[in-house]
Amino acid sequence: VLAFFTGIVLIFLTSIFLSNRFATAFSLTLSALIPPSVGLIGLGIFGIALDVSSFSGLISVTGIAVANGFMAWVAIEGISTGKGNYASAVLAGMQSRVRPILMTNLAAMAGFIPIAIGLAEGDEILRPFSIAVIIGLFGSMFTTLFVMPAFFRIFIPNQKV
Repeated sequence: VLAFFTGIVLIFLTSIFLSNRFATAFSLTLSALIPPSVGLIGLGIFGIALDVSSFSGLISVTGIAVANGFMAWVAIEGISTGKGNYASAVLAGMQSRVRPILMTNLAAMAGFIPIAIGLAEGDEILRPFSIAVIIGLFGSMFTTLFVMPAFFRIFIPNQKV
């Protein structure tokens, strides 16, 4: 738990350092907290205990969510029309990231499915990890593609591109 919260603090500090804006760092950090929360809810629904394996999966999902968030933020920041507003830059930036985010997350989820359904001997040890990752990646895709852009538009509404 201490490692998780230390990671969240480091995500926030890195976001501040890279963006030089509190609102951007806050949006990225808040977005990074949603996928592991979705993973926790999913573990509860499937009746899987929060053990070292499942918690490691949630920490891994947080890292992937941060990577997706930064990838989307860089795409948004890279759009400079000089005449548009930030809302249109968010929309255009996110449209350019839909395919890469979906492809990487869906491929990773597909890779964990055999472990999650127990197709091989010894899978019971990694089952909580793989289920946490699959559910968390679903949350990460949803968060990156829908929630994070909304955070950017809410917390950074009047920025000019």
